[in-house]
Amino acid sequence: MNRLAASAVLLACLAGTPGLHPSDRLPPVDELGVPATHRWVGSAPIPASPAIQPATEMFELRFRGRPPRSDLGGFATRDQQFFVLFSEGAIPPSPGQTSVRIEVAPLDPAALGPRPEGLQAVGDAYRLQVSYAPSGRPIERFAAEVKAGFSYSLAASTTLAELTVMHSRDGRAWTKLDTADAPSVREATSQISGPGYLLLATSPAAALTGDTPGAGRRRLAVALVAAVVLVAVLLVLRRRARPRHRRQGPPAATGREQRR
Repeated sequence: MNRLAASAVLLACLAGTPGLHPSDRLPPVDELGVPATHRWVGSAPIPASPAIQPATEMFELRFRGRPPRSDLGGFATRDQQFFVLFSEGAIPPSPGQTSVRIEVAPLDPAALGPRPEGLQAVGDAYRLQVSYAPSGRPIERFAAEVKAGFSYSLAASTTLAELTVMHSRDGRAWTKLDTADAPSVREATSQISGPGYLLLATSPAAALTGDTPGAGRRRLAVALVAAVVLVAVLLVLRRRARPRHRRQGPPAATGREQRR
């Protein structure tokens, strides 16, 4: 995603969240962009290397002011598949706690509970864990708006059906969330009430295709073959439609020339 498009998405998310405004603590807008070359945790297609190996990542928010309020913050995973936006005061303060530790881990959707209505996973699932620091005590619910979102590929934007962000407290029972899908920038976001497991899903009728170099080459090869066949057919039809020119002899003599 180019910087202008990424900025538009980030500003749109911020505009829809009361108390959430741009800050120097937000990541560069390029981090909320189109999926980079990515190695999947689960059975999703694996692009050719080089690839970004998914791994657990840590982020932090601090408490500031009197009374203390958790910072505004936006974080995106290095694989650029998942991001989360915290409004100011999203984490309730706790005596003796100075910051909030946020942990994001990619998971194989097949290792989690089945989705309702036979919905199919798009890419990896992510486990979002939030806890106080230094105590490590887990946070169960958010006190203000938090939005989670997924970036999806160009191929997915043209082949998938309706996209839905799903949430689960324990990774077994899933809940469909109200999802704002922005196909122009290929991102789907939803407000979440607390930490847990998050997944982007689509209907089973959708054709799940990976936006991989191999798949792109196959589509290009098919298109080229079809174009060559079409040109050959047009040339044959044009040749058949062209009138045949027979060789003509000298012009017949006129009556005067015959008398001579």
